[in-house]
Amino acid sequence: RGYRAVVTIGQLDTEVRGLRPLDDRYRLTGASSDLAVLNLGENPEGLEVGDTISFRPDYGSLVRLMLTPYVDKVVVPAIDEYERNVREEDLVKVPPAFDEPDSH
Repeated sequence: RGYRAVVTIGQLDTEVRGLRPLDDRYRLTGASSDLAVLNLGENPEGLEVGDTISFRPDYGSLVRLMLTPYVDKVVVPAIDEYERNVREEDLVKVPPAFDEPDSH
């Protein structure tokens, strides 16, 4: 018993079995093509309609999420903000995979 949440992501979007709620008190209990159901137990966070539940996808789920046109993707932080905060000493120098052709 307890509360259930209907999450607007389903098998058309990703491999739902590969999604793990970040809150380990929540359990995925099923999914259809466009919705998933999550058991919230006694709803310890007091979730309401419109709230966000975060998941950690496995590799297969992540790939499908990134490929589907039905899920919005947002890079956080924005690339320019990320680049402003990268320190030179944190950069990894990678040599080119192929040498430049000789100009002779």
